[in-house]
Amino acid sequence: MRGLIAFLLASTLALASGGAAAGCSRNLTVAASPVGRGLMISDNGQVSGSIRDFLDVISSRTGCSFEYVSVPRARAWAMLETNGVDLIPAATQSPARDQHARFIRTHTVNTMIAGFDQRVARINALDDILKARLQIGVVRGYQFGAAYDELIVKLERAGLMHKVPDPETLVRLLASGRVNATIVPLTAICDAVEKAGMAPALLTSELPELPKMEIGIYLSTRRLRVGELEALEQAIRAAVAKGDYALHMRRSYPAWSLRGVGRHWE
Repeated sequence: MRGLIAFLLASTLALASGGAAAGCSRNLTVAASPVGRGLMISDNGQVSGSIRDFLDVISSRTGCSFEYVSVPRARAWAMLETNGVDLIPAATQSPARDQHARFIRTHTVNTMIAGFDQRVARINALDDILKARLQIGVVRGYQFGAAYDELIVKLERAGLMHKVPDPETLVRLLASGRVNATIVPLTAICDAVEKAGMAPALLTSELPELPKMEIGIYLSTRRLRVGELEALEQAIRAAVAKGDYALHMRRSYPAWSLRGVGRHWE
């Protein structure tokens, strides 16, 4: 009886701390696409950033090990649908994605228009973009809600849309003037802007018509075992509630890029 009581007590304490370090049946695959300073990928494929730091915390608390696969964002979603990855972090929640994975919120964020063209500062509504005939660049595979998707369709029909594979390419086009602006959470382009030394020149405007977005981590419901899925979800939710995700973001991101990031952490 004493042994049983001790076991139950140990289990309770482990759950309260965010999940027992029981480990996973295999190394879990994380789709790593450049996302601001959340996920940065070096020329030799080394992955770093606030999300990597946060997942290291989750690894230490669950005993699960993560392997990072560098893929373009659009490819990451295709891999999720075909059971090619276990986790996709820094993701916007959507009904389509919810069919393949479980979403765990880490924060909220507003999408903004940003660029080096002086007209950006005068944009106050979505119609202003069309009236000004601004050439807009976006990263292929990024999704920021239904209103954003509708705007992209309008811009495509108007011949004002340019899709690129990653934030670095986007910032190069912005700096060269080939596109006038982008519509994105500032955290998503932060690292590319900082590397280009262009942060002081970046102009931004809020777009009130685009609602606040839920950002988080998707866990594959098809590829992960039930026990692994539950343990990871519990550990991630506990770490976010404790403030670990917010802490790593503040350590990694400059203040300008956190404009629009929700302050109410789960």
